Amino acid sequence: MSTKKQKTPLIKTPKTPLALWLGAQGVRLDGVRIDSDSTTGALRLVSTRAIGEEEALIVVPKSAVLSVKTASNQAVEALLDEAALDKPGGFPDSAVQTLVVAFERSKGAASRWHDYLESMREVADLPILWSEDELALLRGTGLDVAARTWRAELAREHRTITRALREAGQHVGADGAAMARLPLAAYVHAATLMASRGFFVDDRHGDGLVPAVDVANHKCALAPEGDGDSEEEEEEEEKEEEEEEEEAAAAKEEGEEGGLGPRSLRAAGPSLRAAAAAVAGDASCLQMDCTFVGDEENESEEEDEEDEEDEEDEGDEDEGGGRGVEGGEAKEGGEGEEDVEEEEEEEEEEGEEEEEDEGEVRLVAMRKLPVGVEVLNTYGEYPSRKLLLDYGFVPTDNPLDTTALTPSLLAAACAAELGEEQYEARRAALQQVGGARLLEGGVADGFCFHRMGEPPDALLLLLSLLLAPAPPQAAAPPQKSHQAAGAAAAGAAACRAFAALPASKRHQRAAVAGADGLGLRILARALQAQVASYDAEPSPSAPASASAAVLPADSWAARMQVEAKATGAQRREVATRLVQGELRIWKAAQAWVTQAGVAQAGGKQHAPQKSHQVKSHHVKSHQQGAAAADGAPSQGGKRKRAKQ
Repeated sequence: MSTKKQKTPLIKTPKTPLALWLGAQGVRLDGVRIDSDSTTGALRLVSTRAIGEEEALIVVPKSAVLSVKTASNQAVEALLDEAALDKPGGFPDSAVQTLVVAFERSKGAASRWHDYLESMREVADLPILWSEDELALLRGTGLDVAARTWRAELAREHRTITRALREAGQHVGADGAAMARLPLAAYVHAATLMASRGFFVDDRHGDGLVPAVDVANHKCALAPEGDGDSEEEEEEEEKEEEEEEEEAAAAKEEGEEGGLGPRSLRAAGPSLRAAAAAVAGDASCLQMDCTFVGDEENESEEEDEEDEEDEEDEGDEDEGGGRGVEGGEAKEGGEGEEDVEEEEEEEEEEGEEEEEDEGEVRLVAMRKLPVGVEVLNTYGEYPSRKLLLDYGFVPTDNPLDTTALTPSLLAAACAAELGEEQYEARRAALQQVGGARLLEGGVADGFCFHRMGEPPDALLLLLSLLLAPAPPQAAAPPQKSHQAAGAAAAGAAACRAFAALPASKRHQRAAVAGADGLGLRILARALQAQVASYDAEPSPSAPASASAAVLPADSWAARMQVEAKATGAQRREVATRLVQGELRIWKAAQAWVTQAGVAQAGGKQHAPQKSHQVKSHHVKSHQQGAAAADGAPSQGGKRKRAKQ
């Protein structure tokens, strides 16, 4: 990266404070400019010329990123050390990053990132900011419970991390004392920024705010699949998927809620990808515009250099294996050389850290784009509920939308059809052979239904095991917590093997085809209960009670409403769009079950067609005073992030 390029950033007019700040920080924009939406006033990226595939549109020096490393001080280092201890009741490293953002905001013009932070004063309207009455609009989606749980967790983190700073006293300096005084509202505001704008930069910086790149709005698109992967590459991908399953299972067992770390852009399996393509009609609509990438080329070169150095070291050891063994003088000399080597290693590590700070992250085009269009990023292959929870918006139409069948409703349907005693016996037997996560919907796509309404493979696999002529044999003792990761990997492998079977075979094993049709009856009962849950009165739950005790709903809403600009009508409209989208999926699922039953009666075994007309489900609480889902305005003005 040349100094000349840093001094001449290609930022177009108008010369706003943000544009001037980006230029001073060495941020380069090429082929795009930051514009504001004429209707909402929100920032967006617009192409200024024809753009070619793989062009770098935005290049950001890592020194301009707002992270725990670039904004480090004595207090931040102490907090990171404390988080690394992973104490029970402690705080994660992500909490340190959130506090850093809150602290930089509180410094005003004294912050190096002041002009950048001023450009995003408005809080992303995440459900954690909604009142209890507004959260009730999300009943049935599960987001009301998730928002309350997250809200309580933020309050606990803030209380724990500020107490740690107060107890550290003078050891964390004046900055630590100022950070300890930050109010909860400031911490929550920073949390919304990190959730809706944060990127994983690298292992050293962790998550951070990346100026200019975070302006790009979201596009519902599919990450490209590998073209012509070799058998070795496919095996490597499969191994990585198994490792991810194991890590997810271990994190769930330990009660972890995330933290710093890279996130996979790919989330959709083959079934969801096919469904999204069918819904979109035109495959080009699902192509990504651009994506966020790190300093991959430099990292690869560094890894090659390290490998060469390791080989050289091994050669030196082979040649001089007897050094320092015979005679005292030779031994002392050997120790002296070891000291020199240690000093050289320390210098190399310091040099690597400096090089890492001098590195860059980029926003790169994934396809050709014409001049004058909005350039969109893809944060992930996410359903609408994920986009609302973490980013604060619901797309008008999301081909990748999914919604999950509640495990307790499926269990109730199984018990009703099988009988309590028989279901409990079969469930216990399945648990004892490592099927606990399968029962919870925690394997592969779980119980998530896509827009076409076809039951997911993990659900069909579960039904095939529960409804088998003989229940699973308990050949292993009940699972312990340290065995969960291995069980999850085994469950994922079993699900992949099941998914590889022909559709007719899967349906037959799950009893959704054939003469008996017990699986169909279970599905029909569970789906009916799921649809009814959107109208059901909420029942008290432990997370809801805990969050209410920590943060009274009214006081929270009063404090946070000052920050959030959204009105009650806007939130009602967003909630209605989400609920109607999920009900559309459940209607498709019910239609799938209906047609599967018709196919059974006619002696046929084939999957239902994609288009069905079913009776509309009327949800009073979600429709009064709100626009219909299809008529909702575009979310193009929202400012969000991409994750890779």
